Amino acid sequence: MRLHGTCRQDSIAKHIDLQFALLEMSPNQPPSEQDSGPEGDAPVPYVVRAERIAGDDDQDTALLQQMLEEARNYILSFSWCESILGSYFAGGVGKVFAIFLFNISPARPDVDKWMWIVVGDIPPAYIPLEDCRTSREVFDTYIDGMKRWTTCSRRSRSCSRRWRATSERSSHP
Repeated sequence: MRLHGTCRQDSIAKHIDLQFALLEMSPNQPPSEQDSGPEGDAPVPYVVRAERIAGDDDQDTALLQQMLEEARNYILSFSWCESILGSYFAGGVGKVFAIFLFNISPARPDVDKWMWIVVGDIPPAYIPLEDCRTSREVFDTYIDGMKRWTTCSRRSRSCSRRWRATSERSSHP
């Protein structure tokens, strides 16, 4: 996503902040008995089963569903992810930015079975649940990480392995 000036960035950030506030206030959004399944409930509040994604309107919902598919493909592209056991939507804006939480079957015992995935018109990223306990923390961590990655890239320095673009694959999460 190419943002021209801080006005557009501020506008998107405010919209995403509003999304998180609404998720945290909505009594219908936290996991419930309807959200449980064979893999169990999500270990964090304010997420809904991915099958229940609802955007601002039908078009936004369709865009968020496409982003879910992108997030699924992203996490399955790593050798440390054998399969997806469950997926949850944590918030986002269709075609711009979305956060999902996946319960995976890891290929190795040292891989966390819960992973946040960030996708959109931005470089995708994964963050283990142990690093961020809420979607708000994921958002803040992603923004901070991408700022560091941008600074490193501009200075031609090596960046943390946690921040990868889609084309950069690793066997380690």
